[in-house]
Amino acid sequence: EPSLTYRVGLLRLDYRVLGGPLPWSPKRLERVALVSVSLVAQDSAGVVLWRADAEAQAADTIPLSRAEAVRVEGLSPKLEEDKGISEPVVTGLVMAGLLWVFYTFESR
Repeated sequence: EPSLTYRVGLLRLDYRVLGGPLPWSPKRLERVALVSVSLVAQDSAGVVLWRADAEAQAADTIPLSRAEAVRVEGLSPKLEEDKGISEPVVTGLVMAGLLWVFYTFESR
């Protein structure tokens, strides 16, 4: 009697936080699920009749404000609070100040 065996080679769930094209665009959470399976059909003597590998991927995107509605304990990411626009602006100002100081004292 033939038998069909399978082995799950990969089962992965990835999360990414996506921003919009503009700084004030709403952020979205992208979930990507990937599964890879190997299938083998054998007869009763152990002779391989058929073998195949299958892989599938599914992705969806939801608003970041709805992330709590789809949270699964142990699988969902811990999302950091959005720091807004102030952190990049402050970093840019500090870098501009350092460059100004460097080039001002280099020319003396």
